[in-house]
Amino acid sequence: MSGSLDCDRAAYPYQPVCRCSGTTSTTTLSDRWFVGDSQDTCNDLCQFKGYTGCDAEKTAELIRRPRVSRVMDFLNTSCASFADSPLSNLFPAYTENQKCFFMSGTLNCDADRVGYRPICHCSNTTSTTTLAHWFVGEEEDSCNDLCQFKGYTGCDAEKTGGLVRQPKMSRVMDFLNTSCASFGNSPLSNFPAYRKDLERCWYMSGSLDCDRAAYPYQPVCRCSGTTSTTTLSVARLQNSPALVL
Repeated sequence: MSGSLDCDRAAYPYQPVCRCSGTTSTTTLSDRWFVGDSQDTCNDLCQFKGYTGCDAEKTAELIRRPRVSRVMDFLNTSCASFADSPLSNLFPAYTENQKCFFMSGTLNCDADRVGYRPICHCSNTTSTTTLAHWFVGEEEDSCNDLCQFKGYTGCDAEKTGGLVRQPKMSRVMDFLNTSCASFGNSPLSNFPAYRKDLERCWYMSGSLDCDRAAYPYQPVCRCSGTTSTTTLSVARLQNSPALVL
């Protein structure tokens, strides 16, 4: 030393030589650290994991290589190289070429980028998050028709319209035991959709229309929590005019 010590100072590529205090503490990396999928957000990831959202303070602390490295080691994920986040510093991230990016700006727990997997710490508050009321309709179905047939008053436009990224779509389809071999923006822009013949899933890219239908697409819909008694009338079917073939 030739000046005043600053125990919080860091400078690349120097490695500090330190003596730690004699007082020990039980410090472990929290099991609330996760790596999301490509195009995930920290809030989406944390809510899917059963928490209310992203712990912005902890996530934003990943501002240097050693901090990211220790978290990724804890998550059994290898970082072949490190760099400042190229995402306008929106979140710490990991890419499939095993590159890890640390923060150097202001965290945004709702930001996402294709190809980048966010590294997030979730809040310690849990929530009951379930994927109930989700259904895949038939070809040329509409979300309102499907939901009313299932016994609900209609489509939950807010939740259905929230399928705007691949991770959200993937989790819903996994819950429905339906395979998506590929993903894309909805070519219809009116509803998230599935095609069984292609095993392709499309997430939202426009404004949802719960009454929209288009052949051969099957809508992916969340129904409202309000149930209704919807039955096909036998009397009306019996009294209807005979079909002329």
